[in-house]
Amino acid sequence: MRVISQDGMADIPYENFVFGVTKDNYIIAIRDTIARPPEAARGIVAKYSNEAQAQKAMDMLRTEWNDYGSNGCFQFPADEDMEV
Repeated sequence: MRVISQDGMADIPYENFVFGVTKDNYIIAIRDTIARPPEAARGIVAKYSNEAQAQKAMDMLRTEWNDYGSNGCFQFPADEDMEV
């Protein structure tokens, strides 16, 4: 599956990365499950105003994977488009 960053500038293979939410409500994509903070910061793919929005975006990503698997494509929605 392809994961497109919120700004459309990054196209990431879902199968090769770990996606997670930081305490600042950023969604990051990192190749290694253990990364130093500067390395993780370079992997920012989306930013949300609050934790509920970030969690909902992660749930949307998982749903896309469950529904379409490797044939899917998901772009993180803009912050203002997220309703919780």
